[in-house]
Amino acid sequence: MEAFDSNGIYVFLDMDTFTTQIEETGPEWNDTQFTLFVAVINAFAGYENLAGFFVANEAVTDPAGIVASPYVKAATRDTKAYMKSYGGRYVPIGYSAADIASIRPMFQNYLACGDTADTIDFFALNIYEWVFLLDATCVLWRMLLTCSVET
Repeated sequence: MEAFDSNGIYVFLDMDTFTTQIEETGPEWNDTQFTLFVAVINAFAGYENLAGFFVANEAVTDPAGIVASPYVKAATRDTKAYMKSYGGRYVPIGYSAADIASIRPMFQNYLACGDTADTIDFFALNIYEWVFLLDATCVLWRMLLTCSVET
C-alpha cells in the first residue's frame, strides 16, 4: 500500500476471498464472514490511498443468482455499520459487478435503494469486453452510459 501511495495510486480492495465470498448458489452471510471482513477493514482502513472496499465481487452473474442480493445488502449494512464505528476515516463500501445488462440495472438499483445505512456507497463494473478491443474507441462506453441513464 505504501508503494502504491508513494506513486499516487489509489486502491479499491475486496474484503472477500474465495472462502468468504457470498455465493450465487447457496448464499450466506454469517459471523465468520463478517469477522474476516472486519479484519480486512482493520488492516487496511488506515491507509490514506484506500479509495474503497468491495463488499462483494460478481456475487450475482445470472438471473437465477439474484437470490444472493439480500446477502450482499446485509454484508453492506454490517460492514458500513462497523466502518462508521471504526473511529478512523470512513472508507466507502461498494460492490463490483459483472456487466450483464439483463440483471445489472435492477441489481444496482436494489443495492442503492433504501436507508443509506444499508446501501452501497459506489457501484463498479467489470467490463470484460474492453479487454478485446484493439482500437480503444468510446463506442462501448457511450452505450454503457446511455443504458445506465435510461434505467
